Amino acid sequence: MKIVIPAYSKTYWSLKPFAYLFNKYWDRQDATVLYYEPIPFELPDNFELYQVHYKDFPREKWADGVIKYLKEIDDHSIILLLEDYWLTRKVNRPLVEMLAKFMKSDDSILRIDLTTDRLYAGGMRDVGYLEWVDLIEAPKSMYQMSLQAGLWNREAFLDILRKLRPSERSSWNVELIGTGIVNEETDYRVLGTRQYPIRYENGINVKSGVNRELRTMCKNDKEHIEQWIKDK
Repeated sequence: MKIVIPAYSKTYWSLKPFAYLFNKYWDRQDATVLYYEPIPFELPDNFELYQVHYKDFPREKWADGVIKYLKEIDDHSIILLLEDYWLTRKVNRPLVEMLAKFMKSDDSILRIDLTTDRLYAGGMRDVGYLEWVDLIEAPKSMYQMSLQAGLWNREAFLDILRKLRPSERSSWNVELIGTGIVNEETDYRVLGTRQYPIRYENGINVKSGVNRELRTMCKNDKEHIEQWIKDK
């Protein structure tokens, strides 16, 4: 199971705080960055680099880069993160591994949310448990294809991405139009848990820019990443 981080050149800088916090709170797990133009700095040695193309795809082609990579690996599942998901607490690795094992047992599961995305979705209900973990689901709800941190069935993810028209492959459309495809054209399930294993803050907001408040981040972390956000 690979941890995958798609990145664009304009926000490469955010990989610095990402990598620092990732290695602090995820115990230096191996991760793969999907990139385009060369990244102008070194990342820690547990980060593998996969070059999608020699220059950035248009934002409208975000999914095309992900499709290219997913077709070249054979893992049953992946964890997808974005480069501004700056971890704020220790990741519950045993829970992540338990959920990955469970996903392999049921190919109807498209995604397992690793945050609170499904916990606060409309129509959320409890559907079972794994040992000490409560499983939840919000059938036919909005943002079934949310790109918040999630565990994905690679083949099912590819299936949905390929169903999007070439003009519908921005990250925004993956979430919105992709959700319509999941809810109306498939029997895929999207699950979550009450004991979500990953906690982070979004480092960049499309409208307001860099998140400088970082309200859930501890003082030491905020002080450390100030070097990367002060001029952004």
